[in-house]
Amino acid sequence: MNSVQILFPADLISSDIGFPYSIRPLQRSDYKHGHLNPLHDLAYIGDITEDQWIERFDYMAARNGTYYIVVIVKDDSIVGTGTLVVEKKL
Repeated sequence: MNSVQILFPADLISSDIGFPYSIRPLQRSDYKHGHLNPLHDLAYIGDITEDQWIERFDYMAARNGTYYIVVIVKDDSIVGTGTLVVEKKL
């Protein structure tokens, strides 16, 4: 099992976006916190199991400095998410 529990260091972002919301990096446990729920509102994403989700999280976590996914949280539920992918160019 991968020991990385957050996708990137939390000190790279401000967590204070206004009560009752907070923003933080994606965590390895966020499948259970409803990370996919806001994505269902955007497009069809299919049926993703927790094991598949964790496998993808571990893949992204292993590529340090490439994937920055944040989640917006209200009352311990994820209500929004955003992604920045850093493309390595020559």
